[in-house]
Amino acid sequence: MMPDLLLTPDDLDEAPELASLAVLDVAIQTTRAALLSINADIRNPRDPHPDHDTGIIRTLLILADALADQIAVYCEDLERRQMRERRNLANRDF
Repeated sequence: MMPDLLLTPDDLDEAPELASLAVLDVAIQTTRAALLSINADIRNPRDPHPDHDTGIIRTLLILADALADQIAVYCEDLERRQMRERRNLANRDF
């Protein structure tokens, strides 16, 4: 999951992709909650014989979690790169 933050115009100027990633992250979390709420069987991961819908929902949740994780990794990497660039800029002799 992306860090909870309110994107500023400066954030979007530096990394406009954050806008769509933030929307995607919220959509993933909302979809995840909806899928869990409509299927009580999904809460029992030890069920050896889930019905067809439960199997599909489990797969969707696994993929959604993987995508959310990758969004978070991207955002963390972006933040590290931006901090490094700011440090380099601050250390430059003009």
